[in-house]
Amino acid sequence: MAGIVTMGGLGSGMDVEGLISGLVKANQVTMNKLQSQATSYRTASSTLSAIGSSLASLQSAAQALSTTTGVGSMNATSSDSSIVVGATGAALPASYAVTVENLATEQRTYSSTFDSNSGALGQTGFFTIQIGSGTAKRIDVLGTDSLDQIAGKINQAGIRASASVFYDGSKYRLQVRGLDTGDANALTFVEGNGTSLDLNGDGVLATAGKTVQQAKNANLTIDGFSVSRATNQIAGAIPGLTFALTAKTTSPVAVTVASDPTSLQVKLTAVVNAYNAIVKAAHNAAGFGAQTAQVDALAGDSALRTMTGRLNAAITAKTVAVGPFQTLQDVGLSLDRNGLLTLDNAKLSKAMTADAASVVNLMARTTGVATGGLMAKFSDVVTALTDPSKGVLVMRNDSFTKQAKKLDTRALQEQVRLDAYANQLRKSLGDMDAKVAANKVVQQTITNTFNFGR
Repeated sequence: MAGIVTMGGLGSGMDVEGLISGLVKANQVTMNKLQSQATSYRTASSTLSAIGSSLASLQSAAQALSTTTGVGSMNATSSDSSIVVGATGAALPASYAVTVENLATEQRTYSSTFDSNSGALGQTGFFTIQIGSGTAKRIDVLGTDSLDQIAGKINQAGIRASASVFYDGSKYRLQVRGLDTGDANALTFVEGNGTSLDLNGDGVLATAGKTVQQAKNANLTIDGFSVSRATNQIAGAIPGLTFALTAKTTSPVAVTVASDPTSLQVKLTAVVNAYNAIVKAAHNAAGFGAQTAQVDALAGDSALRTMTGRLNAAITAKTVAVGPFQTLQDVGLSLDRNGLLTLDNAKLSKAMTADAASVVNLMARTTGVATGGLMAKFSDVVTALTDPSKGVLVMRNDSFTKQAKKLDTRALQEQVRLDAYANQLRKSLGDMDAKVAANKVVQQTITNTFNFGR
């Protein structure tokens, strides 16, 4: 210990510190056991924390398959790049003929021409800009304002329009552009109060202002039925399908929706990998069959057995949904003799081809319903296992942490006792060493006196 004066047996010639060290070491059995047990508990706690993190990954994988849109895995294709189509699980296998008559556009309006963008226009007054049926915004103009300054005032007006200055190589114009597409977002200008930018110009003269593009809806037909939207992102016309329009078409574009077992395979593989990582970690830590436990404190641990048992039961559960597939094994998910999950891709693909809707009903929970769907139930089980207040792994982890802290405290107390014991030995042996040294002095005096007399 720091601050302790060591003695080397100056009087007796004994190795006093070596003797003390040996005696103390012989009394360290209890402390060593306490420290070893505390280390074992901390290792167990760390192992459970790692398994808990793996459970979070498993839950994410299961949740991706707990809804109809997640399981559906439909694939939509378009025969022409003018229409980019996407599908969710709500889409159904089908084919459609889609024609884009015109794209959604925003309004772009130009003023009459001016000789400078930075020189004062000499116009004093105001004009207004109205977006659709909204409230008109007043833009005040000073006689010293230039085109650049007027554009800046429009940009700072807090409306869904932007302004800039256009230069054609000889003349300048103010450009005002709506930020939103669609009929309802047309721009309306009112001048005549001291300004003459000609924002309502007809463009008959080369120097006049004009609107070069009106705000319009996108218009298309799907199987001959007209559809109109304010943007080029068309959603809601067909459940589960979105259309991104990029150009007008000259003839109908074929849009096809079909089941996509490959996408579902990827998601189920994520579940399989996450599940097996947890089971293997539990088997390694607690032991399984002939396999011995790698973490002594977790050997045959009941919390890990409970966890694997609940996961096993969730995977092998039977659905109450109507359809040809009643268990996950029916669509290719099954457990081997070691409790590991396997996926038969051929069986899954066959099930999706035979009845994709039944596969969805087997795994997914209908929106707004609290029960049903085996993957949704599986996710519920994982949620319960990791519940921060009563989850079996969380509670077990907390127990190990508390036990390790208690053992640390007892080990510290034992260290204090050993330090006191060493100090006591040091004092006792020091006194003995001093007496031996004193005896040696007396003996040497007698010897010297005897020799002198002779």
